[in-house]
Amino acid sequence: MITRDLDKISAQYDTPFYVFYVDEFKRNYNELRESYKSVYDKFEIAYSFKTNYMPAACETVLGMGGYAEVVSDTEYKMAKRYGFEASRTIVNGPGKWFGIEEMVSDGAILMADNKYELDKIIECAAKADREVKIGFRMNFSIGTDKISRFGFDPEDPETEKVINAAREAKNIRIIGLHYHLGGSRSVDAWKMRAVKMIEYSERLLKPEERKIIDLGSGMFGHVDPILAEQFGQYIPSFKEYADVVAGEFAKHYEGVREEDRPLLIVEPGSTVIANTMVYATRVIAIKNIRGRSIAMVDGSVHQLGELGKKKQLPACVLHEGTGEESITDADITGYTCLQDDIMYRSFPEELKCGDVFVIGNAGAYTNVMKPPFIQTGCKILVCNDNGEIKTAKRDETVDDFLSTYEEGIW
Repeated sequence: MITRDLDKISAQYDTPFYVFYVDEFKRNYNELRESYKSVYDKFEIAYSFKTNYMPAACETVLGMGGYAEVVSDTEYKMAKRYGFEASRTIVNGPGKWFGIEEMVSDGAILMADNKYELDKIIECAAKADREVKIGFRMNFSIGTDKISRFGFDPEDPETEKVINAAREAKNIRIIGLHYHLGGSRSVDAWKMRAVKMIEYSERLLKPEERKIIDLGSGMFGHVDPILAEQFGQYIPSFKEYADVVAGEFAKHYEGVREEDRPLLIVEPGSTVIANTMVYATRVIAIKNIRGRSIAMVDGSVHQLGELGKKKQLPACVLHEGTGEESITDADITGYTCLQDDIMYRSFPEELKCGDVFVIGNAGAYTNVMKPPFIQTGCKILVCNDNGEIKTAKRDETVDDFLSTYEEGIW
């Protein structure tokens, strides 16, 4: 867990806050990219906006030449605002319905999720004055019992009919296939998705349509040992994923001309950003009640995303408290009135009021999923390897909280 400069930061800024270690994010991104490109050079990363769409991360990806991967009209507008070209923006998921006309007009890459959405794309494309690049999301098993709710079944004859209908539509250009299934992080599962996507690309698409094979996301990143133990499975390195996944592409397309080989894309979110952020919150009260030690903080488990509710994230304490009273083996509890607002159970170290409790692996699905519940959202600070600190997001205010409501209407 990264804790660099936290004592300096906590002395300057009120809690709670996130710290984003931007150079660690760059290292993750570059390591993943180079691992794949060293095996199969025709490779790109499309960063998953939904995982953490803060400008400090997305603009960093833009600066490193990456693609944007978005799943709604809201995220699409963010990508445009940050400076991503439409031709380097991949639009996935079932939630792009309301923005299709703008996406088509701009020339974004649209991965169709279902026939009804495809009909909308075709309708908008017919009115456009440009070529519209589309792909199709595939839905198949990679060895799990989970049946995804997204995409087209490549074994269903109807899928070929849908693809043929797109071929015949005005201004439509088919450029590839997409796949994603969360919760399937093993190297074997990734090998299977690579093998099957190559097979389906050749079975369903014409040679000139095989421009992109997008394998989605779901690789492990650099995982703290405390968290790795809770996953209860082997945590592969970027190189292990690349040797197998990109290796399948290198083997299959060996000897094929550069222009005839597909671009391999992956869409990491958690993989590259999860371990690059920490969340800091201060102990504001301690007590023992009926044999239970409790340390209440000014943060909340709702700031830690879904993983923070399911697993005990890596944590440490900055001993800044000055009082004489202390507790050990305390449950770290948040500011909400909910019984399950527990950020850590039985923290083994001594805690005093005023101490700063720091939780790692706070970069994925955290600040972007924090609900407007009881307290406003907190600031995000960016720290680089030189110890320079900037504010990437200020604390939200009550005015921010209520800005979309109308007051005094009755």
